[in-house]
Amino acid sequence: MPKSLAGAYVSAYVTANNHESATTLAVTRLTAQGYEFLDTQGPITRLDHRQWSAHVAQSWPEFIDELPKQNEIAEGLQGEMVFFGPFVGYERAERVDR
Repeated sequence: MPKSLAGAYVSAYVTANNHESATTLAVTRLTAQGYEFLDTQGPITRLDHRQWSAHVAQSWPEFIDELPKQNEIAEGLQGEMVFFGPFVGYERAERVDR
């Protein structure tokens, strides 16, 4: 990650029995890649796997070719699957003295 960035937001997509297991698995995979996990933001929601293509088209249209396809999602339900959406970086806040 560029040094000018303070961090990034990322959506995690996980196959799991419940949101606690999904969160644990997502954090484990993220930290295994060398990232530091700070906190969750927003709600943890369940996504019907049959709506995946529509979700990507609505939420990440510019990344359609980089995210898993509908059939890959269906195959991933057979076991443990974790992947991340695009990382959205944010810059360090500059201190303003008054």
